[in-house]
Amino acid sequence: MKILMLSAALLLAAVAAQAQTALMPSPGAIKMGVGVGGGILAYKAAKACLDHKISCAVAIGGGAALVHKFKKDAGLPPPGDCGPEQFRRLNAEVERACKSPTPLRCLRTDSAAILENKADKFRFCAVARSRRETLCFRGGDKNHKTQINQVNNAYRNCVELAGI
Repeated sequence: MKILMLSAALLLAAVAAQAQTALMPSPGAIKMGVGVGGGILAYKAAKACLDHKISCAVAIGGGAALVHKFKKDAGLPPPGDCGPEQFRRLNAEVERACKSPTPLRCLRTDSAAILENKADKFRFCAVARSRRETLCFRGGDKNHKTQINQVNNAYRNCVELAGI
């Protein structure tokens, strides 16, 4: 297996070249990494790798502070199809809706008002997650879809217990 370390700009060019020629190894037989750069160009390079079924490792930010490894079946890397600002805004909505003191679950012993409050929190969380995954990540990867399903199930449980 060939391993190449390239700047984000060179990685984009290499991926484009592989997509246009049959002379390169089969998809997945070459691994490319971004060693310098970062920012939006690094994200574009990682997305290009995924689009052409090449495994990538991309250092985001200055140097090796954070490395994301992307495989062809791992879904889109952040910010996905969104611009950085749109992704930041949608991610902040998910943080507000889902990471605030959210109840673990609805209980039969909860009052109707508490059940309705918990149901609302789960609904807002599910909507925020679904919106981010739909707009930025083409529906999301398996793990994010599972998270959305879990929140939807919690919402349905609350609604059922509350008789809403």
